[in-house]
Amino acid sequence: ANEAVQRQLRGFNPQDLSNMVWAFAIQGIRSDKLYNAVADEAVRQQLRGFNEQNLANMVWAFSVANIYHKQFFDEVCKLLAQPDLLEKFSKEQLRSIHLWLVWLRLEQ
Repeated sequence: ANEAVQRQLRGFNPQDLSNMVWAFAIQGIRSDKLYNAVADEAVRQQLRGFNEQNLANMVWAFSVANIYHKQFFDEVCKLLAQPDLLEKFSKEQLRSIHLWLVWLRLEQ
């Protein structure tokens, strides 16, 4: 079943992926398989096309759902380390990133 989900996610763009996990997190739905499949797809796409809102929603959703995906998080951290990138985020998006970073620190 996981392979079938992964194949279907290949047609999803960054906004689709982030909206999916955000919606699940808002509703309090935890599905490890779904979150992991979404993270795997984001990593497969090398986070290409992910804008500030997509990233903020994704990491917020993972922290709220309490789901850790090392490879996805490593890729996000590399992206966030780029010079001047954080200046592009809104205050609300930065709050989501901050929440995620605090949660991530507690997980390690």
